Amino acid sequence: MEKSVSFNDSINISSQNRVLSGKLLIPEESQAIILFVDEHGKATQDKRFLKIAERFQNYGFATLFVDLLTADEADSPAEAMDIYKQAERITDIRNWAGENPQTEHLSIGLLSYGSGTAAALEAVVNVENKINALVSLGGRPDLAFDALKKIDIPLLFICGDMDNANVVQHEKSLPHFNTSSKMEVIRDAGKGFETESALEKVIGLSKEWFIRHL
Repeated sequence: MEKSVSFNDSINISSQNRVLSGKLLIPEESQAIILFVDEHGKATQDKRFLKIAERFQNYGFATLFVDLLTADEADSPAEAMDIYKQAERITDIRNWAGENPQTEHLSIGLLSYGSGTAAALEAVVNVENKINALVSLGGRPDLAFDALKKIDIPLLFICGDMDNANVVQHEKSLPHFNTSSKMEVIRDAGKGFETESALEKVIGLSKEWFIRHL
């Protein structure tokens, strides 16, 4: 069942002398907002994220998409892999959400993909765990080992069993996860969760995690 919408518009957020563009949608009576963090800093163009967001909106979650890289930065592989720059920008976005009258009352969750997970984990440390929960899809927690040791929020790491290298990396990272964290492996799924059934499982697991922790 679709929720009535109280706000749906494009936004701009200043970060590191750049203006980041994004999209904010808030269903009526929403109690939490999900910030989407893409591997290449182009969250607003990720069709998989857009589908997940539509379902989340129907569940009553507000959704926030912000491209972490500007148009001139997005074509640079070095910029795409600069997790510390992206972490600083996620930090600025979280602070913006905490000060914006339309979102300041909402609990905040992160949903990240690929190397975007490393940036998201670093951002959680930057804001001293003032993000309430994180869900990672095919993420790279191995790129943020030091951050993992400092994080107290609930973390859900979802992997596809066909992405064996990623599963192995997560298993190596498990000792560094906090006690409120969990790893889920989806059968017959690759890193991108391309099939309809795999994406449905991602949506279900993510929804339950955020409902429980936000």
